[in-house]
Amino acid sequence: QPAYSQQQPYAPQQPVSNPYAAQQPANPYAAPQPVNPYAAAAPQQTVIPQAKPVYAAATVVTTEVKGSVVVTVSGAGTSHVNGTYTYSSQEDGVDCFAKGNMHIMRHTSGSQTAWWICDWKAGNKNATDDYYFCKINSALPPSHGWTLDKHCKGRNPAPKVTVRK
Repeated sequence: QPAYSQQQPYAPQQPVSNPYAAQQPANPYAAPQPVNPYAAAAPQQTVIPQAKPVYAAATVVTTEVKGSVVVTVSGAGTSHVNGTYTYSSQEDGVDCFAKGNMHIMRHTSGSQTAWWICDWKAGNKNATDDYYFCKINSALPPSHGWTLDKHCKGRNPAPKVTVRK
């Protein structure tokens, strides 16, 4: 019964038929697609909106191409440490350089980070003879600051290290 005399009784409205509605893009931001009036209407599909992509910040330690960095050790009191080292692997998140079993690698233990010139016995990085070290947290071996202590097998003088890119 209408509340007002001019009001019409409630009658549900019938949906307006649109033969091309199923061909309209579900995403309002998508480019409109051409409509073929002779094609059969596609069945209705459920459209699930896509989540916005999440981008994580990447940490880049070095942008060098593998093999493009050459490290030269010279002037060390232990002569077999001297020579040219080339890229061999990634250790501690940075490039590691090798000359035979001799390696220049960075190692972090607790809050201490240092570069080491060491011998990987039979290629095993967990069984090393350490010759020289430099306490610094850098992406490439440092050119100065190399030293040795009573646990190192190296002899004075400490080496000079040159990094060429």
